[in-house]
Amino acid sequence: MLLHLPALPTILLAIASWMIIHMGVSYLMTHISLSPFDPEFWLYKQRKWEKDGKIYVCKNIQIEEVEEKVTGWRRLVQKGVQEETP
Repeated sequence: MLLHLPALPTILLAIASWMIIHMGVSYLMTHISLSPFDPEFWLYKQRKWEKDGKIYVCKNIQIEEVEEKVTGWRRLVQKGVQEETP
């Protein structure tokens, strides 16, 4: 340990440190420029290689194939919510 303090000062220092960190991040995030989040920002513009969004669509897979894959691994997942039967 770099600096050994008794328990109470260590706890108080940890609380103060986290408060300063959280307040500092909150202050910075509320004062950043919103221009990078604009939908017209250069980063979000459509590119030629995207081919009008066709690159993001998989034409070779059918809905039935997806359902088969989901039912295949669904039994491995624990149930968090009871399924309602109609």
